[in-house]
Amino acid sequence: MAGDPQGGVAGTAEKPFVAACGHGRAILQHFCAPAFLPMTDPTDPNYAAQRAVATELVALILLADGVLASRELEALDRLGIPQLLGVERDALIQAVIDHCRRLLQRPERVDPVRMLDIERFEMMLDRITDPALRETVCRAMLVLAKADGVICQPEQTLLRDVLTRWGIALEQLRD
Repeated sequence: MAGDPQGGVAGTAEKPFVAACGHGRAILQHFCAPAFLPMTDPTDPNYAAQRAVATELVALILLADGVLASRELEALDRLGIPQLLGVERDALIQAVIDHCRRLLQRPERVDPVRMLDIERFEMMLDRITDPALRETVCRAMLVLAKADGVICQPEQTLLRDVLTRWGIALEQLRD
């Protein structure tokens, strides 16, 4: 299927979601604003744990389409996403590597197309309680999904699940 001008996949039922994501440049500019730095106190005992989960979620969106595109890595660096999440870039790249290793270690009987254990994913989402970090993660996931020019079906599903679970409207990410 060919990509459409909105950055989605032509012929899918996901047009409203993709259309809402069509303001990539505005989201990218707004994403870099200092107001979106997570507000959790670094002395909070959950600070490091929440950032580790945020790192894993960003790694998931980078791999959701099955390709780690150079434009996604360029956007990661250009926007300073690791810094916005409060982690080192190496930690984020390690999260990508670790996810790939987990995929390779799965038993053969597991559905090869399924990139993510849903229960594990939901537990990850529940571990992030900082509202500002949740919004930052959503923004990061959105701009990285859009970075390669196409928000594919698995990326759309992942984004929709995160937004729904956290009760964040896509419109909030445009503000």
